[in-house]
Amino acid sequence: MGDFIPDPSVIFAVILDFEKCKNGEHRCIVHEELGLYESLLSIAMPVLQADLQATALGLNTSLITPEIEKSTELLNLPEGYFCPLALGIGYELEGTFQKERIREPVEKILFYEKFGEK
Repeated sequence: MGDFIPDPSVIFAVILDFEKCKNGEHRCIVHEELGLYESLLSIAMPVLQADLQATALGLNTSLITPEIEKSTELLNLPEGYFCPLALGIGYELEGTFQKERIREPVEKILFYEKFGEK
């Protein structure tokens, strides 16, 4: 993926109700801080699936982690709601700069049973 259309065709914004994350209404972990982490992980899974499906259909995607205050204002969200993640879906502009993607060899990041063991 390279530079993305400045104005993607679709932006899929995920909205969370902070109180429901905090009080255990929509999660398994009954712990205020861990519950928020669980909620964030829970929203990441369907966004990842949408990303994979869009890619399978030949579309380009861009994961967006918006600034909470700016996205709250832009989306006109009521108090207590926030947008921690969005997914832009559209087409890559032809001829744009392609950032070189350097990946670690799998042998450096995959371990057997214990961290650091091959």
